[in-house]
Amino acid sequence: MPQPIHLHWYTTRADGHYLHNYFRSLTDALDEFHYRAVDGAMSAESLTDLPDLGNVDVYLAGGEGFVSSARELLLAGGLPQERLFVDALNRRPAQAPPAD
Repeated sequence: MPQPIHLHWYTTRADGHYLHNYFRSLTDALDEFHYRAVDGAMSAESLTDLPDLGNVDVYLAGGEGFVSSARELLLAGGLPQERLFVDALNRRPAQAPPAD
């Protein structure tokens, strides 16, 4: 890997880190892959463990509430808007099609 990858997986659910062993094995196998499982929401304090936000790309995915608050924290922490890539997941149940 030419550049390091830091995966910080935030979850508030007890079963949220369902790929924990897989990402730990990648950490063992790849010198430039770093994984951190975080229980709880992203906070300003948790940003201190991240590399210099002015020089990284951040790929953010999750529920709309998480994405919104994480985006605010990352941008306030110095991440340039053009280096933030977001996929907000809509977790609302699909509505049934109208009855005929």
